[in-house]
Amino acid sequence: QSLAGRASLSMSLLFLMAIGAIASISVRSFDSQLISVLSTQQDLLLSRIAENVDQRIDLLQGAMRASAKNITAADLSGYTGAQAALASNDGLAAIFDRSVFLFSAQGTLLAERPHRSDRLGQDARWRPYIKRTIETGQSVISEPFKTNAGDDNIVIVLTMPILAADGKLMGILTGSLGLTRPDMLGNISRTSIGNSGYVAILTRDGKVIMNRDKSRLSEPLYAPGENALFDRALAGFEGTAASTDEKGRPSFVSYRKVKSAGWIVSAVYPAKEAYQHVGQFVADFLWLLGGAALLVLLATWALTKYLTRPLLALTRHITAYSASEGRIEPLPVGVGFGSSEVNALTTTFNALTRSLNEREESVVSAMRQYQIITENSTDLITRHALSGLTVFASPASVSLLGIPANRLCGRSLMDVVHPDDIPRVQAAFDEAGSSDRSVTISYRARVPTEEYIWLEGAMRFLRGANLEPEILCVSRNIDDRKKMQDALHLEARTDRLTRLPNRLMVEERIDVAVSRRSRDESVMAVLLIDLDRFKSIN
Repeated sequence: QSLAGRASLSMSLLFLMAIGAIASISVRSFDSQLISVLSTQQDLLLSRIAENVDQRIDLLQGAMRASAKNITAADLSGYTGAQAALASNDGLAAIFDRSVFLFSAQGTLLAERPHRSDRLGQDARWRPYIKRTIETGQSVISEPFKTNAGDDNIVIVLTMPILAADGKLMGILTGSLGLTRPDMLGNISRTSIGNSGYVAILTRDGKVIMNRDKSRLSEPLYAPGENALFDRALAGFEGTAASTDEKGRPSFVSYRKVKSAGWIVSAVYPAKEAYQHVGQFVADFLWLLGGAALLVLLATWALTKYLTRPLLALTRHITAYSASEGRIEPLPVGVGFGSSEVNALTTTFNALTRSLNEREESVVSAMRQYQIITENSTDLITRHALSGLTVFASPASVSLLGIPANRLCGRSLMDVVHPDDIPRVQAAFDEAGSSDRSVTISYRARVPTEEYIWLEGAMRFLRGANLEPEILCVSRNIDDRKKMQDALHLEARTDRLTRLPNRLMVEERIDVAVSRRSRDESVMAVLLIDLDRFKSIN
């Protein structure tokens, strides 16, 4: 509990918090940089793969487009001409490893290479890619599908419309090829990222075209809603983010679209493997940071203890010093043991001691004067809480109200006020509590004889000893003055001989009646009675 111990502990805690913040920021920075590097590498890899697939599809479509231009209307006039046109196109047969077909403009199969006579004349308009080519007159890439040839290969079909000079559709050239060929997607499925990361290609609706796991081909990679990042990729997201792979392992997953076919290229790199190389570096960094922090803490404790020795000696001296006669006495000069800061503290303490003693004497003198004034004042001095409760009353309460001061304390001011005057007194009390000016009011107060006397009170807001808001009220007896005022008021408004109301009172009453009539919208009448020969009578 020493000052040195507390100072060392505080500095140590602050230092440890700073070290913890540095460690946290550093680890977050490592993590952020790792994710950035991985994202850049995977995005670059997928961009190249997507561009490569786009180029291959463009080459296939270019070869089909060139072949379609060489096919004439005569070639499409019958099965023999169509088969001869395909038989002479060895280049197209070399590109499409499965089959090459010629269809009429209505979708009827005219020729096939390799030749199969049993399928000639079949209507292929039910196939989506044939139907779409007939409707749009554009080249179409079919959705990848698993072949029924028994080799579990994924196949796509490319169509190319054969147009006449006027742009009318004459026929359709199609070619099918397996995607597992090395010059197509076969090499991509063998691409690895690190030791266990891999690349996959998906259809636009999320089915697997190419994957290292052959059993997943033509199946959805995830069920709808199973993987949020995958759902975003189907909606158009391209980039890298933290997610999970098919086995639920935390991984860095990237997605990129193949523009020509609408496919999605995916790269998965398990996070455990990604952090494997960085983990040892982070661990070494944290151990080094912890060792440095421990050395700094030990040095802080030792240095703080050494620097605070004079201050601790002064503290012990002040603690052990016994004040004489209840007063704080100055410390002897030289207790600072040569430390300028501690000597300055000693000097300041002595100056503060003298100032406190002078203030104490001033306060005692002021309290005595206040007590003399309060005890000898003929006016009643009271203090009230904002609720109206009396917290102090001067001895004049006995002579003014006939109630001892101790019995008046704890009672509400309104307990002694005439019931008719309570609203006015309460309003004045509230006004004094909400403003800085003095509020004066005259009211009737009850004395023990159950009679009422007139008091004039001056109320003002103040702060008590505990800084609690209070109302100071100085009250004096104005009963005689009030009676004299009432007598003068009556004298001015009545006839001295008959004591009947005079002209002034009549005018006042008429003014009041006029005001009331205006307010109530009522009718007023004035009756004038004149006495004949009143002057003679008078």
